[in-house]
Amino acid sequence: MKDKIIVFIILGIILLPLVGWAESRTSTSYKLSIDSMGVAIEEQTSTSYKLLAEVKERELTSQSKAGYILNQGFKPAAFMLASAGPIIISITPNNGYNIAPADATITGLHFDTGATVSLVGTTETITGDISSITSTQIVADFNITGMPVGFYDVVVTNPDGLSYSLTNGFEVKAYDYPTDLIFCYPSPFDPRTGSTRVVFNVPNDMLVKVYIFNVVAELIWVREINATTGMNSFDWDGTTRFGRINTSSAFIIHVIDKSNGKTVAKGKVGTLIRP
Repeated sequence: MKDKIIVFIILGIILLPLVGWAESRTSTSYKLSIDSMGVAIEEQTSTSYKLLAEVKERELTSQSKAGYILNQGFKPAAFMLASAGPIIISITPNNGYNIAPADATITGLHFDTGATVSLVGTTETITGDISSITSTQIVADFNITGMPVGFYDVVVTNPDGLSYSLTNGFEVKAYDYPTDLIFCYPSPFDPRTGSTRVVFNVPNDMLVKVYIFNVVAELIWVREINATTGMNSFDWDGTTRFGRINTSSAFIIHVIDKSNGKTVAKGKVGTLIRP
């Protein structure tokens, strides 16, 4: 009888390392199925579930998804969250008109210094010019001028390559304004440091003359432009026939169809000389 007990003890010592011991791991961010010494563990799909990892040392492949990476090595039950990727909660504003750049604030989590942000559409990708970034907020300027209308995904990518996409997070809209109205941005502008963009529409292809007058109706600038049907634009830096403007003032702009002398668009622009 003693001999049988001794045999059972010896067999138990030999077989014990081959038994798959498991401990629980919980997560709401991923799903994995892991076998333990040939015993299948059922894959879990609920919003809160457990992962069972065998204690026996073994090499497991890396599991990845936008937002995290799970690394496995030669460590017992070694599930480790190696890196938390960026998460976008919102973008404000979430739309803009395609006649001017749009400033936007992106709120979220895990934004790293050196991250990039972009608006990704069906045919166009607009890279944001970031002016400030913290772990929870990015402020960026997107040049959506002339971009196709529609919804764009907002994508933040950290330097480690992890990214997050807010599907259809931003909408580019077409500005519906009278075709005979000229739009200028910025207005007012400081001619010592920059220029303004003058935008106008014409009903068909035509050669136009653009006239700019000061407040006392003096003609200070003129140019011919081969305009095409729809939206056209040009930049004005405040240069005039009398030299560059150096005072704060208002100016009148007329776009004339050269073939018949009719005004096809008109508007105003201002200058602001800052001390």
